[in-house]
Amino acid sequence: MIYQFKVELEYEEPAVWRVLEVDSEATFEQFHDLLQLSFDWENSHLHGFSIEKKSGELVNDIEIVMNLEGIEVSSEGLDEAEEKLQDWFIHEGDLAIYTYDFGDDWRHKIVLEKILPVNENKIYPYCVEVVGVAPDEDSRGMLNEIPVKKVDFEFLRQGINAEFSRIDENLDFADLFEQAKDFNKIKPWNLLDDTQVFVVVDPISGENLYCSILGSAGYEFGMAVYIGEEGLQTLKDTQENTMEMFDIVIKQRSILLSFVDRDELEDMDYLLIKHWGYSFRGRKQWVQFRSMVPGLCPWLIDDEEARILLLALEQAMLVCEGVKAGTVLLPAMGVKDIFPARVPVGEGIDRKWSDDIVRVKDSPLRISESELLISELELARANKIERRNMSIEFDAFHLEFIIQEDERSRPHFPLMAAGLDRKNGMALYQNIFEGKSVEENVQFALMEFIEQNNFRPREIWTTSKIKANLAPLTKALKIDVMAVESLPAIAGLKEYLSELE
Repeated sequence: MIYQFKVELEYEEPAVWRVLEVDSEATFEQFHDLLQLSFDWENSHLHGFSIEKKSGELVNDIEIVMNLEGIEVSSEGLDEAEEKLQDWFIHEGDLAIYTYDFGDDWRHKIVLEKILPVNENKIYPYCVEVVGVAPDEDSRGMLNEIPVKKVDFEFLRQGINAEFSRIDENLDFADLFEQAKDFNKIKPWNLLDDTQVFVVVDPISGENLYCSILGSAGYEFGMAVYIGEEGLQTLKDTQENTMEMFDIVIKQRSILLSFVDRDELEDMDYLLIKHWGYSFRGRKQWVQFRSMVPGLCPWLIDDEEARILLLALEQAMLVCEGVKAGTVLLPAMGVKDIFPARVPVGEGIDRKWSDDIVRVKDSPLRISESELLISELELARANKIERRNMSIEFDAFHLEFIIQEDERSRPHFPLMAAGLDRKNGMALYQNIFEGKSVEENVQFALMEFIEQNNFRPREIWTTSKIKANLAPLTKALKIDVMAVESLPAIAGLKEYLSELE
């Protein structure tokens, strides 16, 4: 269950409070960490909890105290690392006091407002509302001398949620920021252009990371790291100008480091920079990280992507040193797909890196067949429906508008699935899916097509990717599938939809 708390700093004018949604199984120690972030305290003083109302009844002398590494703070206090919120907050209206800094005595009144079911579209903990700015540390007694801060509370709320999202992070982004700063100092775009691609072999996944330096054209500075075969294909398409910008966004698998102006940052970029204590001055100096995943909007990188980018930057610095010294030659990416590479040798602390060559076969991207995601009962029902001697064009493609559940979840582009009669182009089926799993949506769409039209087509013409997504289902339904280069009826539908935008 999720607990919605209102936490108010007592005796303050103007009012200072937060509404927080927290997992009921969280410990009081974890709750303390959230409260420190929510009120921008520095966690530099002692603190404690006292329960005042449990199960709607007043409670006396129940203290939940901090764990000071074996030092006993109170003989009667319970350990906050062991006690869970759900054991003390039972009914809506239950109340506790959180005291921070027993000298300044900052008392926070905590009221359980609601007990809620888990919302799968939300990431917890979550800050719902913010009012007021907490006083500075050690400021009791001189509050009247401190000017009231003018703050955008919505921006502050987003900042708190950004802090919440990084509570469990494993990678120290400070290393990544420092590496990015060093990379910017050497100005690698003065040595290389974006066609001089080199490979860094990831020692963890074994995938090739195709690295392209940006900035030789003088307007976009940084480095793009294209991941695996899928990334290489979009790199080729980008350099050959074979795709529209929207196609590049929805198909690209890469990680992007950019150096931008301050006004080019989005709020999430600035909050990340602030969280790690950085600031930058001047044009094209501010660091921006972007994750590019097919079907999803560009977004902040996660821990795994940060690890990959840090690895690529470390090796890119060495590649640039070799180019500058004349010991490394980076030709423009050619048709033979031979790439200079940095390859790991050994493991763990004994790992070293060497210069090598990676050869990539110039072959179509391998697409693995999806798993069957439809139940046996639904399959049995569909197999009883008439199989008609009809060919259809069937495809699924992303639409150019964005869906986002809340500001902490990654936005994505909805998927439209469509089925049209190959002979006359008549639309037999259309639906829009908001879920992020293309494979699941595509299989569900075909089942929906069959149910709505009350027949199984003899043959489906589609793309190689959709064929792979549908493979286990079409085999079970005894439908022949043809992978083709073009779908004229679907192309006509896309053109019609673009005219409506």
